[in-house]
Amino acid sequence: MIVTYLEEGFEAVLQRHHARLAATLMSKLKWINEDPYQIDLILAAANHDNDYTEFRRNGLLNELGGPRDFKMETFNKADCQRLLDEAYAHSRFMAILIAHHIQFVQRDLSAAAAKYCNTLEDPKRHWCKELGLSIATTDRYYAMLQWCDALSLLLCQRSIPPEGRSLEISDGPDGVTYFISAIEADGYVIDPWPFSTTEFTVAIERRLLKKLTFKNDKELQEALKASAVIVQQITFTAST
Repeated sequence: MIVTYLEEGFEAVLQRHHARLAATLMSKLKWINEDPYQIDLILAAANHDNDYTEFRRNGLLNELGGPRDFKMETFNKADCQRLLDEAYAHSRFMAILIAHHIQFVQRDLSAAAAKYCNTLEDPKRHWCKELGLSIATTDRYYAMLQWCDALSLLLCQRSIPPEGRSLEISDGPDGVTYFISAIEADGYVIDPWPFSTTEFTVAIERRLLKKLTFKNDKELQEALKASAVIVQQITFTAST
């Protein structure tokens, strides 16, 4: 889960909701218009965190008993393999993207993570050969997923600086670095503009936990279920 500390308590955005936001952003990108893998790209964005479900997961608390932020997660081979298997059940193309994502996120976490990530190279190359795609081509496709993931995380973490100051998102599949800046409360512009429409709105569901510590995972899970859902509407507008 994505946890932000506020004066009122902990704010949590659930991991799969973050992925849903990434998929919504993916669906708006001009890069995927009429692309043969358009659906796979959206599904990959929507499912890239499918191994993480707060309501049936253990280890949700940090050492102090507070909710554990996603950045504190450690490598778990079984979780990674399950995520890859589920992607492969969708399509080989989606499995390629998820293998890329596992390598991007996990490789530097530990020696075991690096070893596992290295084993994904052969399956990736095999799937690419079957689909008639080059590794360079799938690298560009993955750049779209990574870009949407990065932007979704920035929004979920409330990381965008105020007063129009720009923040780097990531490089797109075109090799260009993209930046986001606030133009008003809950209103943002991205430069250069990567979307197919000049304006659109997305929603983020946030849960406020006023209690700072929990006895166990179950107590936190019940608090997440009982918490009111605060919906933040965010509008993106192309600069004129």
